[in-house]
Amino acid sequence: MEKTDKEKALDKLKLEIKKDILRILELSKNCGMGELFYFLHYLHIIRLLNFSPNKKDEDDKIISVYRNHFTDSYKYLIQVLHKFSKREFNENNLIDPNIPIVLNDIVLSMNSKYENLSFITLFSDIQVSGERDRYFRIDMSNILEDETLYKYFQYSFRVNRANDFDRDDLKAKNNFLEKFKANYLPFGDIFELEFKISLDEFIQLINYILDKVIAQLNQDELIKLENGKVDVQALGTILAFGKAMIINKVDLFDHFGVKIEHILSRLSFNLDEFDIEQLRYNLIARQPLLDYGKQIIVSPELLLDSIFINSHYSLLEAGEHKEEYKKRDSDFFVDKLADKAAKYGYSEVERERELYDGKKQIGDIDLILKNSNNHFLLIEAKNHSIPLDVYFHDFQAMEKRLEYLKNEWEKKVNRRIDHLKTKSLNYDIPSNHTYVIVSKSPEILSHFSEILVLSEFEFDYWLKQDNIDSSFDLLFQDLYNMEQQRFTVEQLEQIQKDLNTGTTFKKE
Repeated sequence: MEKTDKEKALDKLKLEIKKDILRILELSKNCGMGELFYFLHYLHIIRLLNFSPNKKDEDDKIISVYRNHFTDSYKYLIQVLHKFSKREFNENNLIDPNIPIVLNDIVLSMNSKYENLSFITLFSDIQVSGERDRYFRIDMSNILEDETLYKYFQYSFRVNRANDFDRDDLKAKNNFLEKFKANYLPFGDIFELEFKISLDEFIQLINYILDKVIAQLNQDELIKLENGKVDVQALGTILAFGKAMIINKVDLFDHFGVKIEHILSRLSFNLDEFDIEQLRYNLIARQPLLDYGKQIIVSPELLLDSIFINSHYSLLEAGEHKEEYKKRDSDFFVDKLADKAAKYGYSEVERERELYDGKKQIGDIDLILKNSNNHFLLIEAKNHSIPLDVYFHDFQAMEKRLEYLKNEWEKKVNRRIDHLKTKSLNYDIPSNHTYVIVSKSPEILSHFSEILVLSEFEFDYWLKQDNIDSSFDLLFQDLYNMEQQRFTVEQLEQIQKDLNTGTTFKKE
């Protein structure tokens, strides 16, 4: 049976991505540690864009787009180079000036193709044309005519914006580590059992490693421009940053003892687990240390990006401790919701209040709050992360997720809502109450349910508006402002140009 134009377009994109992967693999085999330093260095540079002294406030949105796109691309290349390049360090002939530029061009184009791949799964009206189906045209007008399709489009936009909010919340090292400690203090004993090191010792280790990288950066080796500023494109500057990231393991063992061997192993990139065909499912998000035998290469950006997600999933998957961790993590999530609500006048009444229809238990209310007006807020807390294929806007994955949430979340909560319509006084809950679902991450169910389904971030925003009767649609429009034009036509053209061309490189 002949394929549809949509299937042809998807096949074409997948084929182009495979070609990009093969080109990246072939080029990486001709690279050494110098090219690895190059992309570690540029990962550092793009994180500094927000702190440029010449930056204007209106540049923030553009910088956010650049930073997110380049970060994902560079993390992928760092993994590929660590696995497939030659493990050679030659100061006299460090980098072939052309290879990093070509790699950069390919991976940025490849990243854009992945985004297009996700995007076109939403649409059915696609036309392909040209030799080898090289062009495709999407009729986006039906997205406004098809209510269901538009909601999926809104959800994709919402996930992206929520991710931007999170990524834009950059913190200095000490503040970041303080936040990490506050988040994991409730699990300190489990943390120590799983990682063979206390939470305080772990933070001290991370801080020591980062300070060592900073101390090892030789300012005299940085190449300067005529105005005295560092030339970030110069070979000498890249080399200086690269050498600063090399940490001798013996220094770490001398300072902390052999007890850190287990945690270093857990944080080290496992070459056998990396899948080159997965640009977006970054293994390095959980394994940021690049092991070279007696030495490790440490990127402060990779290390700090990883410690939350690494710790969470390691504890979540911990053998005999995982059930205790999941329970405490759920309780901690409820604690955070109670703390947020307290800022807006809601005090805690009860937790895990069980509801009964006759003798049959029909679930419990995770958190019951009330304010001075005796308005009760009933919360179903869902401390779950969305699946990665949903996060990356795969249409079929979103459909499957919605079906699951309707059966596992909505149906059960609706039963409790219906029960409370006539029985609320039996539980000392007045009729003046609101039942909401609050999830850790934005969920597709929000757009298709009469129940108010909010992410943790949206819950705080909703309470702040002091409008309990606000619908999700109104909140969505107000918070995410989808109709607002984020960029001018000129800015969009410049972004498109920048994200399809490589960073420059020069020898001094």
